[in-house]
This record gives sequence, structure tokens and C-alpha cells, in this order.
Amino acid sequence: MRCINIFILAGIMLFYSCSKTKDIFQYELIPVKIEDKWGYIDSEGKIIINPQFDEAFLFSEGLALVKTNNKYGYISDDGKYVINPMYMSATYFFDGLALVVTENGYPTFINKKGEIKFTVNEADECRLFYEGLAAFKSNQKWGFIDNSGKISINAQFDRVGNFEEDMAFFANDVEQKLKYGYINKKGEIIINPQFDEAYNFVDGLALVKLNDKYGFIDKTGKFIINAQFDVAASFSDGLSLVKSGDKFGFIDESGKIVINPQFDKVGSFNDGLALAINNDNKFGFINKKGVFEINPQFEEAREFKNNLAPFKSQVNKYGFINTEGKIIINPQFTDVYDIRFYKNYIYSDYLNITTLTTYLLDKTDEKNFRGVNKNTDFGTISNDIHKNDQLLESTNYSVTVKVDKEIDNYAKIENFKYTFTDKIYNIKPTYQYLHHWGNYQTGTKKEMNFGAKVSSLEIEMYLFGKANGKNDKVVSVISNSIAELFKTKPSEITDGMHIESSDLKIDVTAERKLLTGKIYVNVKF
Repeated sequence: MRCINIFILAGIMLFYSCSKTKDIFQYELIPVKIEDKWGYIDSEGKIIINPQFDEAFLFSEGLALVKTNNKYGYISDDGKYVINPMYMSATYFFDGLALVVTENGYPTFINKKGEIKFTVNEADECRLFYEGLAAFKSNQKWGFIDNSGKISINAQFDRVGNFEEDMAFFANDVEQKLKYGYINKKGEIIINPQFDEAYNFVDGLALVKLNDKYGFIDKTGKFIINAQFDVAASFSDGLSLVKSGDKFGFIDESGKIVINPQFDKVGSFNDGLALAINNDNKFGFINKKGVFEINPQFEEAREFKNNLAPFKSQVNKYGFINTEGKIIINPQFTDVYDIRFYKNYIYSDYLNITTLTTYLLDKTDEKNFRGVNKNTDFGTISNDIHKNDQLLESTNYSVTVKVDKEIDNYAKIENFKYTFTDKIYNIKPTYQYLHHWGNYQTGTKKEMNFGAKVSSLEIEMYLFGKANGKNDKVVSVISNSIAELFKTKPSEITDGMHIESSDLKIDVTAERKLLTGKIYVNVKF
């Protein structure tokens, strides 16, 4: 990817490392949050676009991505919508295109007029174009498309990066472990998969990990800087952050240490300065000599862009300093932009639950649900249907078994709970005589009633990924599929739908708690 987030374990500091590629963002207008809304200020702190958005991002190519009422759109520098908010998710513009997705849609590329260029059908995930190719994921494999939407490199890799300097890293499973190599724009392997990690090329060097150590290779795969560091970052401003022992320092592109490892928490260089944190957890900035140019004094700070860096004051407000450490915009904002979390990719929102309905309707008709009917007994359920499933809970009249079956990467069938018309076991006392005088101790044993008939079945499932939040759609599709099989129509009930056949009464409901994504199918025989 063009930009890499690396999480430093020592000290737990997140920093941002980018290639030397020209910054695609514009900083004349800066997104800031005032109370609970986002707007834009200029470099002197004057409000240019009034706070009115739920989210706001930096301008790129003259347009800024914003969010209003849970939908994304794009504004011009006067704050007016150029592309109305209508998308479930969206990216910034790059090379004249942005990625968007509408409700229940696939990733789609649009131009700056909002016109659809093409849709990447069947893609689970897609990224922006880099050097004329965009990575996409389909059926758990990655490939690349060209700028007409045509597949240029077939989806065949477990992981890929974006193209930089005519090469992209890829990873495939080798003996149950991912190994990384590099391909060219024809999809040909240039450097064989052999590394434990790999990153983009920057000025002819790429960061790789081998045998738990980081180093740098050239475009032939030869190590230019041997794998010797516990942690390293791609080069930024001509220097790479490395960890030696338990401290961080910096090397140049020849591998020479130019700033001795001495920092517990530090980020990569940008605009000649790098974030660093002292022992009091205060943020400051060091120069390329490893000396604090701006003394550590801030509760939080972020990297410099356009000679301005956001900082957080003791009163929990954000302002901006210049590269001399002078406060240019006083701390007054609830939040400011954080470029670390800008994304160049988008997930599909299309939800095809055919796989789920196929699973539920297997061996299902007007008398049976998944092969179970009113004459199915406890013995058949325990010894046949769920012979290999884990028992989670049991009572005199019910059992709950763990199915834990994932359906097409968006739903998991968690539990099956069966209720029976009769007790499925009786607990009886047992006696063991210990002495000829009649002393004895008591115990218990279960007498199983394998003939007990099932009276109801409840299936509990969990929705995740792109299905999360689509409870109503899932309930509707499941209900309509069952009703169509029964040649009837579903009726509405609280939180769901009800369907009946000659022998079955089925309720399909959704749990209404936030973020649960729970669906229940309750069948009465």
C-alpha cells in the first residue's frame, strides 16, 4: 500500500510511514471538529466552511469526502455538495477516481462529476488505482484490474500490496505459512515468495522481514541492508526507523546508523521532524540529529503536513504548531483530522444470502425443517444429527448444541436448541452399601429417554462483516424463501416474520440490540 501503518510494540505508539510519492492531499483547508460537527478552517484558524458534517476529510483533487446522516458525499472548497451524500462508504479521490459503494452494492469507481465509470462486480474488497492497476479481492483471493475495469492479473494471491515503482508485493500460503514475494504488472513473479513480511518499494528499496528480523532488499531480491532489526519502517525523508535492543533509532539508505537507538517511542520523519515521546509521556519533535527541535510538552501530537502539526493541550483541545514549535492556531477544537486512518479501499456492501438460505432449507419441506419433524426423537438428534457437535447446555426437556458453522463469511450458525415433549432424562438415586449393618451412601444416575419427541427447534445465528446491521434484510429473505417453499406468504410479528405450513410454525426474528447482529429461527413442530 502507498502508506503503511506500523504498530510499535515497545511503548505502544502508532506512527505513519509513507513513500516519497507526492502527497495527494491538499492542506489549505483543514478539517476540524467543533463540539459534535466537523467543518474546515484555513491555515490561520479562520472558519471557512461552517461545522455541519458528521465526518470530514482532507481535500484531494479539489474535492473532500464528508458524511451527513450516515451517507457519504463530496464537497468543493465552498462547502457545497458536488456529489450528494448517497454512499454507504467512500474513499478520497486519486487520479480522478474515487471508490464508493451504495447500499447492497459492489465497489464502484466514480469520476469527479459523480458519474459511474465501472463497478467491480463480485469483488469483496477493492482499492484505488496505483500506477494504473487496482487490487481487488474475490473469493478470498487478490488480483488486479486495469482502469477500464478489466481483470489484468487474475485473483490468485492470498495478500497483495499496491504497485509502487512497477512492483507489488504478494503473499501465498506455503506449508501453512504466508510467504511474501514480488510481482510485476504482468503478474509475473520477479522475487520468489520467501519473506515473512514485505512492503512497498521506496527509492529502489523495500522493507522485508526474514527469520524475525527486518532488512531492505533491492529489486532483484538481494539484501542491501541485512535483516538485523527487531522493528523497522519504510524510508521516509531519507531515514528509516529501526529498533535495536529495546530502543529506537534511525538509519540512512546505506544502512548506516545516523541517530543512535535511544528512544522508547518515536515515529518516522516528515518535513524534517519526527514525533517522539519522553519519559513523562509528553509529545515533542526531534530533528535529523536526534535532538529535540520542539521540546516534549504536548499531551498528544501528530505529524507535520504543510508545515503545520496538530497538538492536544492540557484542556483536551486541539490546536496547531509550526515547525519552529510556535502555536499558530490556539487549541480550541474537539478533534482534528488524522490521516493515519484515511483508507484507500472499500468493502462490498452486496449481501447475497443464497448460501445461508440453502443451508436453512436443506432437507426442509412442509413437514420437516433441516430433516427434523414432529416424530424425530432425542436419540436421532443426539446420536445422528449432532453426533459430532458439542453439548453446551441441557435440562430435563431441552438441549443446546454448538454448531459454530460459518456461512459465506458474513453469518455464523452458532447454536441449535431443541425442546422435547417429554423428559429426555430422569435422575434416579443409587445406593452403595458400605457395611453389613446397613450403612450406605447415595448417588445419582441419569436414565436417558432417547424416545422423547422434539417439540421445537431454535437456531441462533450471528451476522458480521457486511451483514452486520442488515438484520431486516436477512429476516426478510429467509422468511420469503421459506414461505415460497411452503407456497404461502409470511406475516409480520414483533421483530420479524411468521410462516406456517401444515406441520410447522416458524418465526424468524432479529435481536434489536445495537451491534449484536443476532437472528433467530424458531420452529414449532
